[in-house]
Amino acid sequence: MSEIKPIETSEQPDTIVAPATSREPGAVAILRISGAQAADVLSLCFKPRGSHAPTARPRRLIHGVAVSPTGEEIDDCLAVWMPGPNSFTGENVAEIQGGGPAITDAVMSAAITAGARPAQPGEFTRRAFLNGKMDLAQAEAVADLVVARTDLARRLALRQLRGGLSQRIEGIREVVIDVGAEIEAALDFPEEDIISESVERLTARIQESHQALQSMLDGFSKARLVREGARVVLAGKPNAGKSSLFNALVGQERAIVTPHPGTTRDTIESTVDLDGLPVKYIDTAGVRDARDEIEQLGIQRTNEAMESADLVLHVIDSTQEKPSHTLPIPFTPDLPADRVLTVWNKMDLEASSNFMPKDGGFAISAKTGSGLASLESAIRNSLLGTAQAEDLALAGERHAKCVREATEALARAEVALQKVLGGELVMIDLRGAILSLGELLGIQTGEEVLDRVFSRFCLGK
Repeated sequence: MSEIKPIETSEQPDTIVAPATSREPGAVAILRISGAQAADVLSLCFKPRGSHAPTARPRRLIHGVAVSPTGEEIDDCLAVWMPGPNSFTGENVAEIQGGGPAITDAVMSAAITAGARPAQPGEFTRRAFLNGKMDLAQAEAVADLVVARTDLARRLALRQLRGGLSQRIEGIREVVIDVGAEIEAALDFPEEDIISESVERLTARIQESHQALQSMLDGFSKARLVREGARVVLAGKPNAGKSSLFNALVGQERAIVTPHPGTTRDTIESTVDLDGLPVKYIDTAGVRDARDEIEQLGIQRTNEAMESADLVLHVIDSTQEKPSHTLPIPFTPDLPADRVLTVWNKMDLEASSNFMPKDGGFAISAKTGSGLASLESAIRNSLLGTAQAEDLALAGERHAKCVREATEALARAEVALQKVLGGELVMIDLRGAILSLGELLGIQTGEEVLDRVFSRFCLGK
């Protein structure tokens, strides 16, 4: 991976301050200060108990006391000094570790009085990017790591932060640059006819890069599910046992269960960690000819939930239906087959003793838990398949957009090269691909893109 270079700017950044930990009460809270005046700010709001100030012993925790602008003691705390450029932001950084929210607010107020200003969301990471400590894809991984809801999401975000995606993209970008350089050389010396002699070899390199990017795109929808979570809707006729199955899947009694059809009138949601995949199960009202306005509204919400679902569990009462053929969901005729799993419920009842599903559905008992493990495995497999970590490289829509544009540009370049349409036309698309891949990494990225990227960060990151 090539060296990340700082982005040149004529402005001297302000010194900023913000809590780096949650606002919730806790034993330890961290206040982070970054900028050229960080040492001055630290010296005005922190006094060491011993003879050594934090700036005299970098990267060591120093015991002392936080003080207000009037010299009043706020709390016993620890402070650490990390001079740039060997810090997270690449600037001079100080951190003060104290107690809960009230203490943090008081120390922050002291830091602001001492010359710092409150940081914007994501401003610390933005400075790290601008100072060449990480590229834009790695910077985005900081936010993904903070909001990761499962261990798999955490591992994917950490992989991206460590440069996993950046290295793959930079490698492909270097190949495209090499191909472009060779074509540019041919344009400079047309009498040597370099392109005609190298069409097959250059086309192969473009195809290889195109395929590598397409592989990333193919895994994007699954990566999005790991990052944002999947919506799995339970639907079916009244009294099919949807609420009982919902409670069994989420592991707690969230939905009211009665023997009376039509008990559920609104959607109920609960999110679980399904082997690394955040899954939001959604229980819905049973679908039938509505008997009143309230039930009609519930059925309308059921249909809306299914339209936005990543997967629908069509729950059927096995004591009432015959499994002689595949039963469609009559109220959602447009749902693709790969977005529906048929679940034959109530297999614990005597009326289901001779029941044998013939449509590839799952025979389960929400009451006893029989067949539940197989169903959960099928749900995860339907959503993620056999995708491995390397298949889930693209974390966000911005990444997918950049890779999609680069893939399309390389496809056009490949056609132009094979049809010998001229090196100039090939270079137009190669430059487009290089630009799109560079945008993903944050090379020559405008302020508007940076504002959009860092707007989703929390304070202190």
